[in-house]
Order: sequence, then C-alpha cells, then structure tokens
Amino acid sequence: MPHLKKLKGYDDLWELRIKNSSNIFRIFFLNYQDGIFVLFHIFKRKSNKAPQREIDIALNRLNSIK
Repeated sequence: MPHLKKLKGYDDLWELRIKNSSNIFRIFFLNYQDGIFVLFHIFKRKSNKAPQREIDIALNRLNSIK
C-alpha cells in the first residue's frame, strides 16, 4: 500500500499513512503550492477504510481556509 494517495471523490484532499510500531496513523492534508502542505487532521487507523467522520473533520478544516 502506498504511503501517500489522493482521496477518491475529493478534489484537494490527500492522505499520508505512517506506521509506528504496531500503530498506523493517517494524516489528511492539502498540497497548497510549491512544496507547502497544510495538515488538516490526524487520527489512528482502526480499519482499512477511512471513516467518514474523520474525512468530514478534514473537509470542514479545508473549507475554513478557502
């Protein structure tokens, strides 16, 4: 599985996956411009699919800066 991928169905939202010991974390972010990234939300992964609640938190934060 790649460490970095674009979330399907969302124009600007990307996901970074980080594994630390037995824990897996996901970070939702925006590639703003020229190597500047805006991190919106991080959570500990508990399932293969990102919960809609976690995506909604990131989208609300994304919309607050647009």
